[in-house]
Amino acid sequence: MVWFALRMVDERSADGGPTTAGTNEKTTGGTPSGLRQGAIAALRYGAMLFGALVIVQIYLAGSGIFAATGPVKLASSLDPHRVLGNVLAVVALLVLIAAIVARPGRRSLITAIVMFVLTGIEGLVAGWGSTSPYLGALHPVIAVVILGLAVALPLWTPKRLPSV
Repeated sequence: MVWFALRMVDERSADGGPTTAGTNEKTTGGTPSGLRQGAIAALRYGAMLFGALVIVQIYLAGSGIFAATGPVKLASSLDPHRVLGNVLAVVALLVLIAAIVARPGRRSLITAIVMFVLTGIEGLVAGWGSTSPYLGALHPVIAVVILGLAVALPLWTPKRLPSV
C-alpha cells in the first residue's frame, strides 16, 4: 500500500521538470496553449467591441425615437437599432465562446454568461413593451447593466493566462 501511495506522488524527470505520476512522461501543464491565449485576447477585445457597439446602440435608439413619425414600435427609423441588436446577440455569443475556450477565471466566465443571457432577455423585454410599458421600460435599464458588464469584463480578464 505504501508503494502505491509513493507512486502517486508527483515524480521528477531527469531534467527536474514535473512528470505524470507513475511514469516518466513530461506533463504539458506548464504554459497555457496558444489557443487559450488567443481566446483571452478575443475575449478582451470582443468585450471592448461589444461595449462600443452598445454605445452605438443607445445612439441609434435615441435617433430612431426622435425621428419616428407615428407609433414608435412601428417606426422604420428604429430599424438600424433592431439590426444592431441582432448583431450584438451574435457578438455576445462569440464573447461567451471565447470565455469558455480561454477559461480565464470564474468571475470573467460568469460575467460573459450573464452578459449573453441579458442580451437575449433584453430583446424579449423590448418585444413585451408593446403590451406592457412597465416591462418595456426595463429595456434601457438592462442595456445599462449590459454596458457595465461589457466594461468590467476586459478589466477582470487577465491580459495573459498565468503559467501553471
